[in-house]
Amino acid sequence: MEKVLNSLKLLAVGLFAVALTGCSISNHRSVESWQGQIWRGVVVSNALDTTNLHPTDKEWIASAHWDEQRDLGMRTARVHISSGWNSVMANAMVPDSIEFSQIPKGTLVDMVTETGPDMNYAQRRFTRIIRVICAKGDDKCFDVESKANRVRAVIDAHPGDVNKEYGLTFNRRTTKEDVAKYN
Repeated sequence: MEKVLNSLKLLAVGLFAVALTGCSISNHRSVESWQGQIWRGVVVSNALDTTNLHPTDKEWIASAHWDEQRDLGMRTARVHISSGWNSVMANAMVPDSIEFSQIPKGTLVDMVTETGPDMNYAQRRFTRIIRVICAKGDDKCFDVESKANRVRAVIDAHPGDVNKEYGLTFNRRTTKEDVAKYN
């Protein structure tokens, strides 16, 4: 009887290990690359600006062409997107054409995601919001987008130059009035 119980324990451990391996493989395969794609995500919060953001990784600063004289003071919003099993919170820069009052928490927006080697602040390639899709509280719009499986999903995998196509500009907020406006 003891041999049977030990065999069953061993079998249970083996099956558990196989199950975990299967989960991690399917999770890995379910995650699409989100680099350089247009995603539809939900605004979670707005941040004041990047004035106090001072990256310290010298390799990242060089690879992203970060210039604190030029890139500080940009407005950001926290956006939630997901891909398969993964759920990602991203900080997205807000273009000059969109005010924070247009994107309160719960607003559905399109954004372009940039990470890693394709991020380049000098060329204005970073994760950024490009347009508002559904205003907060517009349940009819959210229902349409949800039924079409476009909420927290890739909308365009090869968007091209969205800064040019959507006329996006990102200027620093440097005056006291600009900064006070987003407090």
